[in-house]
Amino acid sequence: MRYVGERELVYDPSELGFPSISGCHAIVLVTAQGLFGFHNLGNERPGDWPALSGAWGQFVTTHVRGGRGGRTLYGVCYPETKRGYTGVKRAQWLAELAAFADKVGYTGPIWGYDLANAGIAQGSSYVHFTHMPTLGTCVIQARGWSADIDEIKDDKGANDDPSNHKTTRPAQPIAAISNAVKITRRVGTAAMKTYYPERLR
Repeated sequence: MRYVGERELVYDPSELGFPSISGCHAIVLVTAQGLFGFHNLGNERPGDWPALSGAWGQFVTTHVRGGRGGRTLYGVCYPETKRGYTGVKRAQWLAELAAFADKVGYTGPIWGYDLANAGIAQGSSYVHFTHMPTLGTCVIQARGWSADIDEIKDDKGANDDPSNHKTTRPAQPIAAISNAVKITRRVGTAAMKTYYPERLR
């Protein structure tokens, strides 16, 4: 189990958690070896995607348990209300995910969940993905994220596994990747509910 902070690239064989998804995008690729995740903070414009998706592609395809392709790709965010897309927002949601899919050679179905449909009062969510290896999918759960409570209790510590937990910073043509230093180590999972994504592609 690992947590994917803002602009972090993370691998875990079984579970990934994304703290504080509001205007951000939780992106997860399911492979035969586990889950690869990216917490895309901002970067809603098409011009932003090549550098970030390039870093994502580099992380996934060069990882010892990575490679090209995959079994399922997910994107969970608030596409219509908080993500900051312009134009037809649903189309931009899919276009962003397609950009990330392309960098890892993934050509299969793309699934998404609009957190606005969850009725979470806080307007920000903790999103949790659990790998279902026999199906090549994930169970997606979420609950409200409160800055007044969760960010105080958010347990952070040293990165104990830098090969599986990286961070990015802006650069061209590909965002720079380095080892994450201080990472989230624990998040409460009380009151989690399961949500079912829709197929976007």
